[in-house]
Amino acid sequence: MLEALTALPVPFVRQWLGESVRQHTLTTSAEDLVLPAEWARAETLGWTSPHGTWPWAALSAPLAPAPHAASQSAWAFIRLCHWQVGNGQFTLLDPGPITQEESDALRASMRTYFEEDGITLQAHEPGRWLAQSSLFDGLASASAERVMGLPIEPWLLGAHLPSLSPAIRTLRRLQNEMQMLLYQHPVNDARRTPINSIWIEGCGQLGGDCPAPMTSAASAVLLDDLREPWLLRDAAAWARAWQRLDAEVLPPLLSPAGARIAWCGPRQARWWIHQPPSVWQRLQRVLRPVQLNEVLSCDV
Repeated sequence: MLEALTALPVPFVRQWLGESVRQHTLTTSAEDLVLPAEWARAETLGWTSPHGTWPWAALSAPLAPAPHAASQSAWAFIRLCHWQVGNGQFTLLDPGPITQEESDALRASMRTYFEEDGITLQAHEPGRWLAQSSLFDGLASASAERVMGLPIEPWLLGAHLPSLSPAIRTLRRLQNEMQMLLYQHPVNDARRTPINSIWIEGCGQLGGDCPAPMTSAASAVLLDDLREPWLLRDAAAWARAWQRLDAEVLPPLLSPAGARIAWCGPRQARWWIHQPPSVWQRLQRVLRPVQLNEVLSCDV
């Protein structure tokens, strides 16, 4: 669908790229635990810890009564998902929309199992909860977005390690128990795609190489409007999303001088900044104009 960008009416993006320059490009490998978009977000936060140990869940943790208490706790996201079996392997899939009622019912059913392992569950959003436990400290994990549509075996907790730690063994056992609990859970009776497993992601705690964001720091805005139509290969919805971004969303965000954006794809994040191109860059663009599909492909 990227080829369609050459004819897509996105005048703001075209003009902005003409008035901006590329800063740098980050390329990931096929085995990398994280997506380029996660790399880009971690960069804006100044996080320097090994990739895969970025504590995304801790960023969403509720503020504790004691100062800095939240930053001294390890957190994770528990995400409801669907594991599809075929050809002797499991593939991670999105189970589709999950209502608040479904999410609450499943969390109530699972809470006791988690508490037995010293894990506290808290509501966050339908289908994704916050979990607090020392088990998540320093635990490398791949996000569900990274694994979606792929065989899960290489992406399970500890799959990249020579041996499993006690924490990982506990969490894998808990994951298996939840699969058995979900197998005949009433919530799935009316669902087209059953919720039959959980995914553990965003593990860790704030502090050290992953400090809590400064309240005065400029915030990063994540725009994922294009993700779903891209995954569904819905060209019409993808084009509509681009036009809305171009007309309504991007102009106020990118018009200020020095505004930066990371165009993120399956394998790359490409940082661009709103500043005048140099004389040499302008000359290069006369000879070879910026091509929208080349800038935004973000793949290798």
